[in-house]
Order: sequence, then structure tokens, then C-alpha cells
Amino acid sequence: MAKYNVEIIENLSKVVEIEADNYDEAEDIAYKKYDNCQIELDYEDKNETVYKPYPSQNISNDFTLIVKFDQKRKQLSIVSRDKDLTDLTRQTHKCETEDDLKFFLNSYLDNNIEYEKIMSVEEIQKQLNTKRDKDMER
Repeated sequence: MAKYNVEIIENLSKVVEIEADNYDEAEDIAYKKYDNCQIELDYEDKNETVYKPYPSQNISNDFTLIVKFDQKRKQLSIVSRDKDLTDLTRQTHKCETEDDLKFFLNSYLDNNIEYEKIMSVEEIQKQLNTKRDKDMER
């Protein structure tokens, strides 16, 4: 079964009455009150929820990734090889916390893994519609 990213957008809306000499002043007062949490919007103010496909990158190449964490030295080692096992890269990082570990792993993936071109929302929607049509034919 395939995985898809779905973006959920929830719009909240509230009309508040503001005493002021003109609209610009009223908007300024409303902005400041909202910014200072004197006006809050919550689930009762929900206006609309929209679901839409969210573009996601696919990994384009095979690779081997070896991750080792040395507890005593608090050191993370990341070794990577390309699919032909010819190109070897190694990085080491000092990791004191879980956040350090996540940061270095995510940074490594972001900077070293090759991705396919991101599909546009329209391309994803077309793909989803084609899949839905095929599923309905069954």
C-alpha cells in the first residue's frame, strides 16, 4: 500500500466588535489584542477545513547508510555508500541529547540523499484521480 502526504488546512474566523474612531484604528486595536492573546480563536470559530495533496520527494538512488552511536564517547558516526559501493562518505558528530541525534541525522539526509523532482500538486491530483478511477473499475 502506498503512502501519501495530505495537507489539512483549517481556517478559523471570528468577528469582534472594537470601539475606535475609524476602521484603521479598530483593525490596529484588534491586531494588538489578538497578538497579546486577548482575542483567541478556537474550535468553535472553525470556518472551513480543506484537504489537499502535499508534494513529497521520492529518493532517486539506492544507497547504504550505516549509523553508529557510541554512548561512552557521545559520538554519532554516519557512513554512506552509493549503490555501486564506490563512493564512501563518513561523518562524525558529538551528540549529547536526542535532539542532537535527530538534528544530525536529518541534516545528513537533507544534504546527502538525492531526490527526484518534486511533483506539483496538479500532478499528484492527476495521479490520485487515475488511481481512484482504476480502483473504481475493480
